[in-house]
Amino acid sequence: MIPQDPTVVGIDNLENISDITALSCHYSGEYLFCGKDNGAVVLYSAATGTELGILYSHTKGTEVNYLACGEKSDLIVSADASSRFMVWKIIMKDHLTVQGPLLDARIPNYSINQIVLSATGEQILVSTKVSDTIYDIRSGVHKTSTFPERLSWKWIDHPRDPTKLIHITAKTAHTHSWDDPSEPSYSVDLTVESNVDLEMIVKDVAACSDGCKLAIEFAKTNSLLSASNVLILETKDFEEPYGSITELTPPYVKVLPEIEHIIGNVGRQLLFLDKKMWVCSFDLEKFKGEYSRHFFIPEDWLSVNRGMILKVTSKGDLVFVKRDEIAIIQRGLAYKEAVSV
Repeated sequence: MIPQDPTVVGIDNLENISDITALSCHYSGEYLFCGKDNGAVVLYSAATGTELGILYSHTKGTEVNYLACGEKSDLIVSADASSRFMVWKIIMKDHLTVQGPLLDARIPNYSINQIVLSATGEQILVSTKVSDTIYDIRSGVHKTSTFPERLSWKWIDHPRDPTKLIHITAKTAHTHSWDDPSEPSYSVDLTVESNVDLEMIVKDVAACSDGCKLAIEFAKTNSLLSASNVLILETKDFEEPYGSITELTPPYVKVLPEIEHIIGNVGRQLLFLDKKMWVCSFDLEKFKGEYSRHFFIPEDWLSVNRGMILKVTSKGDLVFVKRDEIAIIQRGLAYKEAVSV
């Protein structure tokens, strides 16, 4: 069967439309959530790219700079430039709506760097450069751990244990309990032979291949748009106390230098932009020195001042943002050109 041509939908460039500053995909693959620089959180159709309406708003004129959608909990969390964050309940009936807010709070004095939703939907972690705070969503009760300023880190909900989180820097990874994140229960030294410098920024961390692997993306402090190095590690390596990861997962050593930016994953497929701005993928479980090249992305879609805002839905559709425009590329992964490394 010959695959249908890739389709690009949703491009719209009307006057007086606010820039899109944050993006998250609903786990169904049917909807997109977009945060805007006017404070609105807006729902889009992933099938047509049509704006379906405003779900809720932060303070008018305050940029929404973070969005996340919980898969099992049906929650959406957003944060803005004033360090205010909100948690809303997603309601699926004839159409998607939200109810809430379940939690509406602000972190004083410091910008929010990251928010992590627990898999159970009961807690969230709000992280700044000097503190980590765990909130109980229902009660609002919270516990804060403070420390000296840190350069770079990322938290990720442990993909194989819903009671734990993983804290990652360029040098180490620590496993913490959701109930008490102040002290790590496990510690792993990332002493791999790679180009990861201790001064690099941890740009992103993604759980892949049904939670069996973690893809960690690093960047130099003066080049946040591009990945300087990528590590793919086994999640099981974070489950033994005080271990040490001293080598990269062997099959991926040759393909990792080709990665410019990790987009996400669909099943066992890791999607990435290569150095020539092609959308590519490879099977994390069956990789044997060959990846697939799918389609080219025009550079002007990626070199805007807000950096790359691109995601993949659970249906394998690619979503790109350029200022106030959104483009959804459907069936783009059906076309494959094999590349050997």
